Amino acid sequence: MSERELRALAAKRTYARLGFYIHLAVYVCVITGLGILNSVVSPNVFWVAFPALNWGVGLFFHGLGALSAGIGLKERLIRAEMDQLLSALAHAHDHRD
Repeated sequence: MSERELRALAAKRTYARLGFYIHLAVYVCVITGLGILNSVVSPNVFWVAFPALNWGVGLFFHGLGALSAGIGLKERLIRAEMDQLLSALAHAHDHRD
């Protein structure tokens, strides 16, 4: 892998992590605001749990993809697909000659 390709991959992973951190910050701010609103408007009904849990599931998977091996898995799948396509292309080229 060349230095340019390595830098591009590092930038891609950095932007993925940064996107997750921004998503997390927005989640914390909005859920905190909804929690305050919930306690003021309807303290007897804990409805803030529904958006917190549902959005939290999406946030979890975003974090899984951005912070763990999700990016590596994506790269491996792309490389495998490229290898398959190149192999099929080479096979088709061999049969044409």
